[in-house]
Amino acid sequence: MPGYLIHYAVCRGKSLRNRDFVLGVEAPDILKKYYKMYGDRAFAKWDMIICGSSAPTYLDFQLRAQQVELCGLDSGLHYGVSSSPGIREYWNSLYSTQHYRPFYRGYLWHLLTDKLIYAYLDIDSKFSEELKNYNGLDVKNFKEKQREKLHEDWDIINAKVHERYPEIALTPEVKELGVVKYKDKGNLTYVDEKILFTLISYMRTIDPIDCDMDSVIDDIYAMVK
Repeated sequence: MPGYLIHYAVCRGKSLRNRDFVLGVEAPDILKKYYKMYGDRAFAKWDMIICGSSAPTYLDFQLRAQQVELCGLDSGLHYGVSSSPGIREYWNSLYSTQHYRPFYRGYLWHLLTDKLIYAYLDIDSKFSEELKNYNGLDVKNFKEKQREKLHEDWDIINAKVHERYPEIALTPEVKELGVVKYKDKGNLTYVDEKILFTLISYMRTIDPIDCDMDSVIDDIYAMVK
C-alpha cells in the first residue's frame, strides 16, 4: 500500500500546511493502526492528536475502524479494500457542508490516491503472476517473501520521495508509529518508479482544498477504467 510519505507527496504546499487536511489524509490508515494497537482505547489516542483542530472525534469512525475491509463491501475505513476504495460511497455519505471542510477532503484525497496508484501499478496482478509461475511446495512462505519484496519496494520509494520532495516531513503522530522506513539502495520488484512519480506529479497539479472535487472524482474514475 502507498505509505504516508506518498500520501503527503500528492498534496500541494497549501494543503500540506493545513492541519485538518493532513489529519484527513492520515485518517484511513492511522485510525486502522490505532484500533489494532489500542482496541477500544484508540479513541483517546485519536482525540489527543486532533486537539486544536476541527477534525471529527474517534466516535465518528469507531464503527468503521472495527469493520473488516473486504472486496465488494462498503465496509472499513477505506469503504472497501485499500486497493479499490469506495470513493463515491465515502463522498456520498457526507453532508454537503462536509464536502468543503479540509479534513473530509483530505480523507477523500487519500482514497483517490490509493485508487489511482493501485490501478496503474497493478501490483495485485503482478503478485498473482509471480504465484502462478511458482513451482515450489511452500506457497505460504513464497507469498510472505513476495510481501517482503513489496515492503522493500515502498522503503526504497520512501527514500526517493524524500530526496525529490525534501519539504515533506512526517507528522509527530506518524513518527511515533515508527512504520516509515527508508532504503537507499536496491532494485524495485513490484513498484514502477516512473509510473508512480508520474501519478504523484499529476495529483500535485490539483488543489485538493479548493478544487471542484466532484469533477476530480469523475476524472480519476475515467482514468482507471
